[in-house]
Amino acid sequence: MHPRIFAILFVVIILCIALVCFKRETTDIVRIRRGRQYLRRILRKHGGNFPEKWDSTDGSHPNVRSSLWNVLFAVQAFGNELTNNDRRAMLRILNQLTDGRGFGLYRFCIVPCPVDSDDTAFAYRTRALLGLSTPPDLVKIFSPFQDSHSWTTFIRKDLHTTRPNLFTRYGPHPEVHANIAIAMALAGISTSPFRTEEDEFGLPRNYHYPSRFYLTHLFRQLNAVSPGSCKNYDNEIYNLQMKDGGWPAHPNNGYPRIVETCLAVLSLETLRLDEVARAASFIRSRQSKNGAWERGCRIWNYYDDTEGITLREAMNSLSSHKRWWAVDTHAVFSTCLGIQALQCLQENS
Repeated sequence: MHPRIFAILFVVIILCIALVCFKRETTDIVRIRRGRQYLRRILRKHGGNFPEKWDSTDGSHPNVRSSLWNVLFAVQAFGNELTNNDRRAMLRILNQLTDGRGFGLYRFCIVPCPVDSDDTAFAYRTRALLGLSTPPDLVKIFSPFQDSHSWTTFIRKDLHTTRPNLFTRYGPHPEVHANIAIAMALAGISTSPFRTEEDEFGLPRNYHYPSRFYLTHLFRQLNAVSPGSCKNYDNEIYNLQMKDGGWPAHPNNGYPRIVETCLAVLSLETLRLDEVARAASFIRSRQSKNGAWERGCRIWNYYDDTEGITLREAMNSLSSHKRWWAVDTHAVFSTCLGIQALQCLQENS
């Protein structure tokens, strides 16, 4: 082949590759923008709130409630495109969910419910993202939950529990510990490590959240602000990736494939080119025309009557226990994760 022809072909190939990459990047920017527009429509439609449905096995009537959980994920999803209107809406929800007694504690939702350590951590992480100052007495704020180098989810005296077990809904849970550790690390406060059980795939076992990757995504965020705090689970995560680029859904009415895939991507310390390209394709394919990702995900579970049994036994016998759960009825959680996962893949491609 003539050298000049070879040079021209080489340039054409390079330009084609660049065009494909540019088109893909542009497409992802559009998808992220559509996802953010969807979140803003939900805020407007529901009076500045992100509602989700609570339900239970004890016959309680389902309730639609606005939660603090979604505020953190929304602020993360809006990123540097957070508008003044977005910020005001987030601050209003935060202010509504304080305990009202000046203790610096937060509750899950607006309707009467006890304060808890998990949502208090969500609140202070959100405040940090919004550029608000962190109280100097953050350790004292969490002290009512302190328990054996970790934190209980609820203040025991508020719930009149008598024999809390390490793995009951009143005891320390690994996801709660990691969440609080992130809030502490953002304030420059170090915390003790919390040992977790690992499942049959070598991944840390979740308790509140029906997911294989919710806890690993917290570990990734904790390592980002406090390097070396948590084990790297990249190999275990990649081992579970499926041929279509996604990850499997969690069993027992757990997180669907799209949510698990986004959390898996957000858990990875190192992105492998081929694997994440397939993951990005899977995530793109699951976005709806209105900008949202899948609705109906069961976000979290609380279990009762599990005292005296191990975490593994509790997870293997869910049907025998009374439980409460929240459902992502408006696809806020899944859309926030879809936006974050695409943003992560775009920034590191």
